[in-house]
Amino acid sequence: SFDVTSAGDYTIHTLVAELSDSTDPNYLDLSVVVPGTTTGGDVLGIVTSNGLCASLDVTGAPIVVEPTLSLNDTDIINSFMVYPNPVVDLISISNAKNLNINSVKFSDVSGRIVKELNFDSRMSNMTFDISEFTSGLYMIQVNSDKGQFIKRIIKK
Repeated sequence: SFDVTSAGDYTIHTLVAELSDSTDPNYLDLSVVVPGTTTGGDVLGIVTSNGLCASLDVTGAPIVVEPTLSLNDTDIINSFMVYPNPVVDLISISNAKNLNINSVKFSDVSGRIVKELNFDSRMSNMTFDISEFTSGLYMIQVNSDKGQFIKRIIKK
């Protein structure tokens, strides 16, 4: 187990190894692993160079930890609405407080940006064609002069 103390992009790796019996020839001493510093490749190097019977998911799973909301962030949450969700081809953003929108980004579940639109707009409603997206889960990120709004959407 571990604690995440700040927002950011992280990678979670899965390790299967002997960690409890230091007399076992396959024992992996985790005292050399520094979370946030030691890479999956570093651990794999330790395992292979010592000929240990262990398994490590070097690629890992990307995890994004968002910052906690402050009282001012409720303005952003209450300003934007994304619909319909699930979406087929056209998705709309309602901007109830007419905040200045700087950009809208769509990213897939791996975090790769698949569409990005930059502008300077206070339009109360915007519609985007995402018919070229394959079916699946996406994130829409609206960047405004008051902060950022992120919502999960399902593309049918």
